Amino acid sequence: MTLLKQNGLPACLLALTLSPHASAALFDRGNGMIYDSDLNITWLADANYFKTQADADPTLINEIIAAVPTIYSTPNVLPESVLTPRVESGSP
Repeated sequence: MTLLKQNGLPACLLALTLSPHASAALFDRGNGMIYDSDLNITWLADANYFKTQADADPTLINEIIAAVPTIYSTPNVLPESVLTPRVESGSP
């Protein structure tokens, strides 16, 4: 038998004991906010927060659309200088 088969469980436990542990802590900041000390960011506890708010107030989406300025034109054509290939002197 191999050493791993003979001492499999103790070897695995030893490896887990010696492995580095994550030291991040999560702090409840209230109002559905969770602070992650490892990443230095605050998360929303409700991953589907927008849907929760929209379900509570059905006019929310229309209010957001009304508040966003209308985009009348988007320049989706590149300038001619970008479209025209540049020919260098001395090229075959």
